[in-house]
Amino acid sequence: MKRIFNIISVAMILSLSSSCSFLEVEKIGKSDIQTYFSEVTALEPAMNGIYNLMYSFYDRYFIPYAEVCGDAMILSASAGGTWVDYQNFVTTSDYEVSAVGYLWKGGYEIINNANQVIHWAPLLKDSYPFDVELIDNVTAAALFVRALLHFDLCRIYGQNYTYTEDASHLGVAIRDKIPSLSETIARSTIKECYDQIEKDLHQALATFSNCTYNPFKPTPVACKALLSRLYLYKGDLENAVKYASEVIEQMSLTDNADYVDMFCDPQEIGTEAIFRLNGYEQTTSLNTMFHYQSPVGRPADGLRSSYASDDVRLQLFDYSYAGKDYRNVMLKYTWTKDVDSDNDRYANVFIFRLSEMYLIRAEALNGMNRSSDAETDLKTLIARAVGKNLSEITLEWSSAEDLDALISLERKKELCFEGHRFFDIARRHENLVRDASTTSIVKTLEYPDNRFILQIPYVEIDANTEMQQNPL
Repeated sequence: MKRIFNIISVAMILSLSSSCSFLEVEKIGKSDIQTYFSEVTALEPAMNGIYNLMYSFYDRYFIPYAEVCGDAMILSASAGGTWVDYQNFVTTSDYEVSAVGYLWKGGYEIINNANQVIHWAPLLKDSYPFDVELIDNVTAAALFVRALLHFDLCRIYGQNYTYTEDASHLGVAIRDKIPSLSETIARSTIKECYDQIEKDLHQALATFSNCTYNPFKPTPVACKALLSRLYLYKGDLENAVKYASEVIEQMSLTDNADYVDMFCDPQEIGTEAIFRLNGYEQTTSLNTMFHYQSPVGRPADGLRSSYASDDVRLQLFDYSYAGKDYRNVMLKYTWTKDVDSDNDRYANVFIFRLSEMYLIRAEALNGMNRSSDAETDLKTLIARAVGKNLSEITLEWSSAEDLDALISLERKKELCFEGHRFFDIARRHENLVRDASTTSIVKTLEYPDNRFILQIPYVEIDANTEMQQNPL
């Protein structure tokens, strides 16, 4: 049986077509890949293929998994399929045709494709001296992708960084080179995984060459955003502040008037978009999962009630169309303009946006006993949400712990349904507590618990004698 992490797709080669066939490395062969990468014109199509794989990874399973398992979303009574099992934490390694298997397989497909680009692209410099900048920027983008997918696989299959005092618990298998057919590999520790992620991101920053901002492609600002998130997870507050600040200095928040359109209008990218995935002509699961007419998932009552009545974000919870009112829905993945057009049935998925950087910096500053500065960042987001000046916002808190609770709540409100909440609960060593509106049989999950992570899919365990399983 072939190991999942040794499977390589050639979506890069087929990226310009509407659908991709995924072939295993044995069927492709090194010479075929080398021939493909013998021309510099192959590089951008290769990256487009990787972005297509990434869209499927985040849209189909990553974001739904993180939201189904959290406390901000409830499944509708009519919801079926395996998402009910994920919400109730009863999945095992046998769930290979759902998130358990697809996240593992899809994540390593993306990593292995990125490794192909990282390996072959620099070898083109001698033959294409006038395209060195393009080669460098494609290589750096692939390094960012490899870092991001390793990080997210760690969040899915490994306990949070501070689960053990020295981060010596298991993370995932590090893939920093093209795999050989006979290679077996064990999981590295979370510390080793994070060290590799950090190394890739700093190498990417050093490799980018005159790279211009593009919200649909990895850029230096996206690397800094991921570094900020990485350091927050590590508890390295000083570096979390450093990189969040560099991103904040470079970009601006989407204003109150354009906030809803940032999600719901395909023409409004949003000034705070750091990196998002283009869903045009992609098959979208998020649009289906949260479609206002018959959503699989809805906002939990406790989430909705946490917003002030004048908060612009509440406009994403209700929708009126064709004479009908749809209440308690989530519109972050639905175009609300020309929704009768088939071309509007897609979503541009945010991976990083500036609001998160303010929240990271606020949490880190507060943890560094700089609560006044942290409060300013928090008030900046709240002021935007309610359309007021910063000076008009007053927060009630009397200790760093009080302010931390406000920051955590604001993360839940601002980033809901974007794939953060479940991981935030584990990262902060908190208990998962669902409100009375939940349809789950699991009302609470006390930290720590093995159910905060998924099992490694059985097919990987069966094929790879070095692969260690997570406990049930």
